[in-house]
Amino acid sequence: MMKHWPLVVFVGVVFAGLVVSAQDRAARQDPKPAAAQDAKAPAAPSGNVEGGRKLYKSSGCFECHGTVAQGSPRTGPMLLTQLPFNGFLRQLRRPVAEMPPYQEKVLTDQQVADIYAFIQTLPKPVDYKTIKILQ
Repeated sequence: MMKHWPLVVFVGVVFAGLVVSAQDRAARQDPKPAAAQDAKAPAAPSGNVEGGRKLYKSSGCFECHGTVAQGSPRTGPMLLTQLPFNGFLRQLRRPVAEMPPYQEKVLTDQQVADIYAFIQTLPKPVDYKTIKILQ
């Protein structure tokens, strides 16, 4: 099993990239025009990274998305995305995928901004093309 770990890593990285790509594409396919979305979208509050780290754990995000937002094919997509805050908030409030909606009664916009700020500090995945053993 140990000699197959590079293949497992490669498959995981490729799958994670596909999940993020699909997640970003789904977020962009909202039928409302962009101007209408931006007019209604709340301004992105500045987030508290440490508060976001605590909320990420206490609100259960890690249970599906992993401790460092790496995601899993069986539980939830990787959260390390270029999705802007408003898209992140929209996905959280009205999920496209199989995820429970987190209404403002559960997580306020400020708490979501804190979680978003925490996720933005996490290291991005390594490009599989830079891993020599996979060449």
